[in-house]
Amino acid sequence: MRRNYYEQAKALISGGADILVLETCQDTRNVKAGVLGVQRLMRELGRRVPFMISGTIEAMGTMLAGQTADALWSSIAHVDLLSMGLNCATGPEFMTDHLRTLSEIASARISCYPNAGLPNEEGKYLETPESLAIQLERFVDNAG
Repeated sequence: MRRNYYEQAKALISGGADILVLETCQDTRNVKAGVLGVQRLMRELGRRVPFMISGTIEAMGTMLAGQTADALWSSIAHVDLLSMGLNCATGPEFMTDHLRTLSEIASARISCYPNAGLPNEEGKYLETPESLAIQLERFVDNAG
């Protein structure tokens, strides 16, 4: 898995990417493999590549493999990141507490890019464009 992340990162940087984003992470082991792959590339290049990690916290309050947001940060706190953040899964309403936890413990910048969450059993999203806009406005109002 480390080799795969390394090869993907190398191809992205060779193709002109300026920033690497390891996102929709659902297991800390995968994150650590990605970190090792990117760190290998940076050693070979002899320079730092801006690098972001974004985890996915499910409705039960953990990543799929059971780690909490603070456990994820504890596992990667040593990594020189542009940002650590969260995305997807719960939609914006239930991300707030997890983002607050990260902002209290992380030394990296915090990033967040919520979406409408996961579809229900019928494949429909419960958030409408209007309700999502209201949720995102709350994030903007509380930023800073």
